[in-house]
Amino acid sequence: RAAADLIRVCAFLEPGAIPKEIFTKGGAHLGEQLSMLVDDELGFEEAVKDAGRFSLLDRNSETETLEIPRLVQEVIKDGMGNDIKRKWVERVVLAINEVLPALESLEYKDWPIYERLLPQVRMVAQLIEYWQIIEANAARLLEQFALYLKERAQYVEAESLYRRAFKVYEQALGREHLSVATTLNNLAGL
Repeated sequence: RAAADLIRVCAFLEPGAIPKEIFTKGGAHLGEQLSMLVDDELGFEEAVKDAGRFSLLDRNSETETLEIPRLVQEVIKDGMGNDIKRKWVERVVLAINEVLPALESLEYKDWPIYERLLPQVRMVAQLIEYWQIIEANAARLLEQFALYLKERAQYVEAESLYRRAFKVYEQALGREHLSVATTLNNLAGL
């Protein structure tokens, strides 16, 4: 069952180079089966092996990433109802948030993890918008990567993420919330 949930999570991520940290650090948010594997390296490896047995998932030991064929992603998602799809997207948002350092402490030393997760966040940002995920965690993820992209001088993409984060924060927390003001301030600074 853990292998099946591993594949379900991967169905909502960018198919290439899915960082292992999403599961090992953020697994507590990915349902009962995967949460049991957070501190169980051997169990995680067994789940990956089970998923790979039928060529549903590939593992790159060198980069500690997983890959899933796009066709497998589509078949997996096609077998889910909309409520289940939304639930998995919400879980993925929480898991990626768990992997990231605190929002207030974006430092150069943290750039490698941001760069490693960037393709996944780009995919998840599209899913947040598509599924209209109106939660503070979704906004936090968008804002944190906007901050990172700003630091990397990728201003156009940073602006887009700031605007999405502002919209989600405003709908989730109300216009007067500090997070709304902070995001608006960050957008103005950009």
